[in-house]
Amino acid sequence: MALEGTLKDFNLPDIFQLIGYQRKTGLLTLSRESESLTVSIVDGNVVWATPGEEAFDDMVGRALARRGLVSQTLVEELTRKRRETQQGLVYLLLKQGDVPPLDLQRVVETKVREALYRVFRWRDGRYQFMALATVDLSQGRIDPISTENLLLEAIRQMDEWPLIHRQLPSLDLKVRKNEERLGAVDVEKLTPAERTVLELADGSGTAREIAELSGLGEFDACKAMADLIADGSLTVVASEQVLRAAAEAAPARRETPAWLLRGLLGAVVAAVLFLQTAVWRQDPLHLLPSAGGGEAGWDRLRQHKLHADLWRVERALHLYLLTTGRLPVRLEALVEAGYLSARALRDPWGQPLRYQAQGLEYRLDGSRALPPPGR
Repeated sequence: MALEGTLKDFNLPDIFQLIGYQRKTGLLTLSRESESLTVSIVDGNVVWATPGEEAFDDMVGRALARRGLVSQTLVEELTRKRRETQQGLVYLLLKQGDVPPLDLQRVVETKVREALYRVFRWRDGRYQFMALATVDLSQGRIDPISTENLLLEAIRQMDEWPLIHRQLPSLDLKVRKNEERLGAVDVEKLTPAERTVLELADGSGTAREIAELSGLGEFDACKAMADLIADGSLTVVASEQVLRAAAEAAPARRETPAWLLRGLLGAVVAAVLFLQTAVWRQDPLHLLPSAGGGEAGWDRLRQHKLHADLWRVERALHLYLLTTGRLPVRLEALVEAGYLSARALRDPWGQPLRYQAQGLEYRLDGSRALPPPGR
């Protein structure tokens, strides 16, 4: 199996679905201008992604140095050694034992996922998939990511980046604690991510540097900072001129490329058709629907997202129950306890989730009921 073309002709979600349905093994190369990403896939699951060994090593080395796990001097020394020996930075660090393996694994996995989800923001580019019997994973590997989980996380991030940019127009802006506001904030009710970035926000570092230091990953760190800025716990430190320039450079409120949403819709419909026919080895190109779909198609996509949203709220309900011994009377209690953000209490149609609790039983759904199984 060999696929090659432009992302305008065959969009990224459909490409991943095509490979995932056929449980293919091989290399998917994505490129545009001076950027590229090579994704290693085994049995339809993503197990590695890198923008090139040298570029990836630079990203990992910079993150390790900023977090104080290694010195900048050691990173520079190993970089020279890497060029001489043609061995990767991660391999050299593991060989010398300079970084605890678990800490190194966390940094590497965070950088791989950042690089992987960033390509979903591309508006154009080229792709090439080469099917192979096996792929070389000597550079490293992460826990396998299924196609469904990959696309669900991609749409979540694409949906929330515009909201983040409202509060934080540029990652090069500095942020600091609002000491006056912090006196009224119950730190224990903040999420772990919010507590982490709040501790790092002393006004000396940019949002980008705080994200690097936090170890949370760019998206999760920036989301936590944006929520704290909206709450007043953090303040953006910049002149009006800098803020104005950052706001003008920031993407529009809804920066989600149309091809991504159309592709996700196509992916959902293709999945239903595929499971109904139970034919795993036929050409999936015959199963993929057209990009159109009308309002009914949008509703199917929202229903698919609602499944994931409800699961996230249910997990918070179970945690609340384990902690307090009872279910909350109102879902807002989950926000007050720091288990969820307020946005998590609305469904994909923008309406409040419907919730009723009686004793240890509850009912939770969206403003529009999900179709029954098998429909």
